[in-house]
Amino acid sequence: MHGTSGPSTADTTGWVLIAAGHHEASKGRDFPAHQHQSWEFTYYRQGRVRCPADGRTYWTQPGMIVLTRPGEVHWEKAVTAYANYFLCVDAPDLGPSSRVIFDDEHGTLRHLFALAAREWLKCGDSAGQLTDALMSVVRVLIQRSTDEKQLSPAERMVRDAESLLEERSSQRVMIKDIAEELHVSPAVLREQFARLRGRSPMEHLQQLRMQRALAAIRNSDAPLASVAESCGYNSTSHLTRHVRRLTGRTPGSFRASPVSRT
Repeated sequence: MHGTSGPSTADTTGWVLIAAGHHEASKGRDFPAHQHQSWEFTYYRQGRVRCPADGRTYWTQPGMIVLTRPGEVHWEKAVTAYANYFLCVDAPDLGPSSRVIFDDEHGTLRHLFALAAREWLKCGDSAGQLTDALMSVVRVLIQRSTDEKQLSPAERMVRDAESLLEERSSQRVMIKDIAEELHVSPAVLREQFARLRGRSPMEHLQQLRMQRALAAIRNSDAPLASVAESCGYNSTSHLTRHVRRLTGRTPGSFRASPVSRT
């Protein structure tokens, strides 16, 4: 998708990494129609885009992987700002199957895709044994995922809710509105979310906001008022209260006392 794939040198038993990388784009910055000589595996890690697969148009979400066949024209429409990892792979034994799969709750494929992209961008063809080993693991996980049954309605609902919560985490969010958009009752959404994730939708939203706020505090010099507004908090005091409750520290201390590395 976002790299150039060369001719295949794979045998009939292994998968060979031909190119890899990552791509980020702002809302409205679409990626044009294109195609590859190899399979492309695209792992969407942030945001939402519309893209084609299996003759359908999908709305992606974090943790979703789209498998695009060699020679298939595809594109991305940036509904929000988004980011992905992509692997161009010679996978001769990947036959007809589900072309959209999902990562597990541990983010296993995300870590593998990130490592493969990092090694390829750093070493290219010389990555050698490490990328061969990575592709062996990726192959097992993807083939296992394509052989599994489709997601249950409850899991699909919770994943859709997670995607909406991430997309709107900087806004005022009401769980009843999320439930209405998913055509379920708030009680059902809370029940299934707790059963499958071990926490409530609102707890998940607070976790998303806190992760973004702490990242912004550590990695920028933006005023706390701006961080609070961009991460869904009503005010600096609202942000401070949540940070103190969850970490036992004030927001300013994350800038004043960075963690030292040994």
